[in-house]
Amino acid sequence: MATGRRDGRVLWKCSDSSSRRALGRGESPLDGRSRVAGPGAASAPRRSSHGLALRGHADDDAAPARRNLTGTPARSGWRSLMSTPWDVIEEVGGAERMEAMMRAFYDRLFDDLMIGFFFMKSDKEALIASQIAFVHAHLGSRQGDYAGPPIRRAHQQMPILVGHFDRRHQILREVLDAFSVPEHVKEAWLGLDRAMRDMVIRQGDQAREELGYAKFRPDR
Repeated sequence: MATGRRDGRVLWKCSDSSSRRALGRGESPLDGRSRVAGPGAASAPRRSSHGLALRGHADDDAAPARRNLTGTPARSGWRSLMSTPWDVIEEVGGAERMEAMMRAFYDRLFDDLMIGFFFMKSDKEALIASQIAFVHAHLGSRQGDYAGPPIRRAHQQMPILVGHFDRRHQILREVLDAFSVPEHVKEAWLGLDRAMRDMVIRQGDQAREELGYAKFRPDR
């Protein structure tokens, strides 16, 4: 079980094997130089068909109880620890400010020249609600519930490459800075985001096959 600590505080805890391997390479979801990067969310009343962040509906097999990034109950795998002495919504200035911040975030994602195409058929309001609930369920001490699909399943049909993921992460960082999010919250939020990188991106042959590049190879 890997944990992330800063100044004696536990910010996250992880039993995911890929994240443990990253830690073994000297990387950390809390390290700004890490190769890992990514987003999150929770259930919402409407269904969204696409999006880089989680869609605002739960899969049929998703239990209503809080779940971690891999889709298992929050008591195992990725989860926030109750020892983290803050509530993320309170720390950013309340529910209205959190919603305004996530609206600014998704406004930028939808309009971005590099990754905006991922959101062409998405329900922005559902994504905003889903992202807020996801973050609230995984950061801080008084978490809400997240009943949406596991991260990997929610993104498995999307041809997300490293550059796409990094671009989204950079936009998130800029929005958190623009809204003057406290440093300890920003650090934990970005760490959670980076920890999802390997769950959603396509790499190597898998990426080429899914994007249709294989048919242009002369040896095929």
